Formats: sequence, C-alpha cells, structure tokens
Amino acid sequence: MQGRDEQGLSPLVGRSGELARPPLVDRSRRLRASPRPPDFGFTLQPGERFKYDILFGGNPTGIAEAGVVAREPGPNGSPDRLRLEGFARTSGVVALLTTLVYDMAAYVDAKTGAPLETGSITRREGLPGSYKRRETTTTFFGRGFVEIQDKRDERSATQRRRLPVDTFDPLSIMAWVRSLDLKPGEKVKAYGLDGTVLLRVDITGKGPVRFEGMPPIGTALGIAPDQVQQFEGSITRVDRYGAAIPGKKSYKMRVWVSTDGRRIPLAVESDIWFGVVRLVLTQYDPPRPQTSSQAPAGPPARPPAAVPAAGPVPG
Repeated sequence: MQGRDEQGLSPLVGRSGELARPPLVDRSRRLRASPRPPDFGFTLQPGERFKYDILFGGNPTGIAEAGVVAREPGPNGSPDRLRLEGFARTSGVVALLTTLVYDMAAYVDAKTGAPLETGSITRREGLPGSYKRRETTTTFFGRGFVEIQDKRDERSATQRRRLPVDTFDPLSIMAWVRSLDLKPGEKVKAYGLDGTVLLRVDITGKGPVRFEGMPPIGTALGIAPDQVQQFEGSITRVDRYGAAIPGKKSYKMRVWVSTDGRRIPLAVESDIWFGVVRLVLTQYDPPRPQTSSQAPAGPPARPPAAVPAAGPVPG
C-alpha cells in the first residue's frame, strides 16, 4: 500500500523522512547519572588526627597520618571549608629498596564534604624510578569537572576532565567511607581521583562484628571488641564513564570503624599486586572544643612547607 512500509506502519515523509533514512545511530557515550552522596561534613571535626602503622606482610614498612586541621571561612563570602592534611612514608611496598614520602593538603566543603582543591607532593628515594619528585594540584570546579596540574621533576602538564559527580580526592574518600552507616549487605559506591587516576570504590556493609584485631590504642580509648562495624569493598581503575579499564586489576579492601559515636577507623586492609597492606591505628587525637558552630576552633592552620597552599575556590 502506498504510504506504508513493509510492516504496515506509516513512514515519515518530507524532511523528517530524509533524516530517518538511514536511521541515526547515536554512538556517543554519556556520563552515568549518579546521585550526589549525602552530606557528611558534620563528621569532620577540627583537631581530630589519626596516626597509623603501615604493615606489609606483617612487617612494619611505614607510617601514615591524617587529620582535620581547621575550619575556615570560604573566600569572597563563600561557605565555610575544612582543611585536611595527610602524610605517609613507606619503604619496600611499591618497589624494593625504594622509599616514598607523600604529603597532601586539601580543602573540602564544610557542609557536604565535597573536595574543593587538593595539593600533593610525592618524593621518591632509593632506586631510580620514572620520577624523583611529583607535584599535583587538583581544582574541583563544582561537581563533575576538574583541572589537574601535574609536574614530574621538570616536566609539567595540565589537563581538564569531566568526572562523575560523586568523585572525591584521596582524603575525602576515606572521610566518606568513615561516615557510612550501612546495614548488612547494603552497597554504595563513589569515585576517588588519585593524581590523574580515577578509581571506583564499591563498599558493602557487613554490620557489627567482633574485631579480634583490636589495636592497643582502641582498648585504651574504651572501645570494646564488639563495638566495631566492618566494611568490605573493592577499588577498580575506571574511565570517566565509570567502566572498568580492561587489564587493570581490582583490589579488595576491608575497613573496621568503631560504633561508639566517634567513628574511629581502627584498621584498613587492602591487597595489592603481591601482598596485603594493613594500616593499624596507633594514635588518636580527639577534636578540639569549639566555641561556635560557625567559627574555627583555634588559630588558622599554616600549611606545611612541603605542601602548596590551596588557592581561592573558583566561583
């Protein structure tokens, strides 16, 4: 019948018909729509500091520290922000006879916990590698877009990337994991940007457990072995669409957090390419008392000399 196709349906005519022959095949890839994580800035209290021993194969190989340094008013009347700082020193984990020293400072939104700007310096000592010193500054222009300035020795590069809206930096991703209160079997995910590498972090709640590996500091802080919540998850290297990159291994991780209200991460365990790395809490400094919910407690912190101070947050 004239005006109908083989299936008996009326075909498009005119300009619409021309556009439909051949039919358009949209091969473009789009970022997956992801909900923004719930706000967790209230769990970050200025003065809190955590220190860990790094164990590899049961042997001590380094130390790691992380803390909430101060709450500061945002520049140009923007909302308050929190300054986080981290430090790590490891030997023999990445490569034999090689020591890595890692300094990081980050600003996150005081309400949402979303990263604003991150600066990190990695120094490699011992056997030669691809670089001796690496400086990376990441600026988050709202959710889902970043600018990365990466300098390795004398080589530098700048790149701008679109990322999932639930992307954190290395310090804020651990703060996000700490804030989780999942039921057994409940699953969540977020993304972490480590330098220029995008990682997907999948977390599954295991519920309350009896933690037989309670560190001595946990007992001293009054945490009972059955006042612990366990999380299990995986860390996968992905592209900006959240799809796993072929040929890249996915690593397992386990986290034990106290359930006494302080939400103290007691231990973190992750397998790497040839062993298991474990972080065990050795010291915990409680938050400073604050005179006001809006004002930072104590004087503003000065950034460490090794870490570049974060600049103004883009409007």
